[in-house]
Amino acid sequence: MAGKSQLDEAGITDINVTPLVDVSLVLLIIFMVTSYVIAQPNMSVSLPKASNTEATQSQTLGITLGKDRVIYLNDRPIQEHDLQKTLANKAASQPDLQVVLSADKAVDHGSVIHLLDLVRGSGVSKIAFSVEAP
Repeated sequence: MAGKSQLDEAGITDINVTPLVDVSLVLLIIFMVTSYVIAQPNMSVSLPKASNTEATQSQTLGITLGKDRVIYLNDRPIQEHDLQKTLANKAASQPDLQVVLSADKAVDHGSVIHLLDLVRGSGVSKIAFSVEAP
């Protein structure tokens, strides 16, 4: 008569974590892909107008350096010394002022660094570079 030991009757005491890891990785990939799609600015919104609103000043300025080395502040051409004065005045009144720098890829590196130095010299510390997504 073949006898069974008590170890055979104890059952499964280990948990297999491989399926848990597989499901977690699949969920992570799904969240990464959907967050990329959500973050894309594909939707344009037409905002309603209201007469009883509070006037707010924009905290972000866009500075563009064209391939002809013309500087634009919020899509308007501006001279270098006027840009420096405008940025210094805005930085003094808005300490959390942000600037987004855009430069044509045909512009040399030195011109971009000069513009960056001009913006930093005006007292703006929050600077971002605009790039095109592939």
